[in-house]
Amino acid sequence: MEFSDNIGYLKRFLTLRDTNPIFDEVKENHWVGVPCFQFQDGSLSLDIDEVVKRAEEEA
Repeated sequence: MEFSDNIGYLKRFLTLRDTNPIFDEVKENHWVGVPCFQFQDGSLSLDIDEVVKRAEEEA
């Protein structure tokens, strides 16, 4: 989602970031947590290498 397109997208992301444990380290280090990727199964990843690996496996 592109935050600049709609402030509602930013609010949705911040709610996700504030409630999902995948972002605990992100918040502890005062990082933003972008990019964040959501897979078809609903799982999330902050790791671009994991995203690439899963994309290659699906191809």
